[in-house]
Amino acid sequence: MDKPTEPCLSAQELEKISAYAQGDIPTDDLYTFSVQLCNNDIDRDNERFTVETLQQLAKLFEGKTGIFDHSMKAGDQKARIFDAWVEAIPGKKTADGRDFYQLKARAYMVRTGENADLIREIEAGIKKEVSVSCRTEKCICSVCGADRFAAPCAHTGGQVYGDKRCYFALENATDAYEWSFVAVPAQREAGVTKQFRSETDGAQRCKQLEQQLQNRDVLLNRMQNALRQDVVRLRFLVEGCTEKDAVSAAVERMNPEELLAFRETLRTR
Repeated sequence: MDKPTEPCLSAQELEKISAYAQGDIPTDDLYTFSVQLCNNDIDRDNERFTVETLQQLAKLFEGKTGIFDHSMKAGDQKARIFDAWVEAIPGKKTADGRDFYQLKARAYMVRTGENADLIREIEAGIKKEVSVSCRTEKCICSVCGADRFAAPCAHTGGQVYGDKRCYFALENATDAYEWSFVAVPAQREAGVTKQFRSETDGAQRCKQLEQQLQNRDVLLNRMQNALRQDVVRLRFLVEGCTEKDAVSAAVERMNPEELLAFRETLRTR
């Protein structure tokens, strides 16, 4: 985490904050701090944002609210980003040898008795790690270049194929939902920094799961069609059947397990 507070707010910062406020707020009532939202390194989910994606997210995260553990409850809204930018870290490299870039932001909250303890915890470095919830259109495999969201490949994140480590590059950011204080962020550098996948129940994860289920259905249909074609071929070799009959009609209604069993019977014959 960068230095949590500054002696005073600049006129430019006050102008940016006022764009989200419903009226004038005394500067003494404002508490501001810096946040490292995410970066272009490979994270615990074996994913990485491209620099171009970080630049897109910098615009999308301006005005987004800060909450806790992606809870999506209005009562958990504590802070709001009023400025965001991408910054290069000289001399630092990512795990795959790229120049290191991070998405940084400035956030504000209003000093109240309710959040006094939170402010003290931020300043003490206790509330530090953060996670972002966002959406990208593409998820590109580093091994084969396939888009995981459109047509999943057989590669597994974190595994090494030949001399290539498999990870997935998140490209073309289309939305930013929120950022949250969390205990274990997916990105190791993130701090008050993307949520470890197993902890996420936010909108991004729901959309990704929906896309994965759609991709699974497409893959299952392809497998079933291939099995049916194989069964038709084997029936021709074994029985000489080329025309539609009752068995052919039944094959069209078989599930994958039934098709596999029927194919094995034909192979044995």
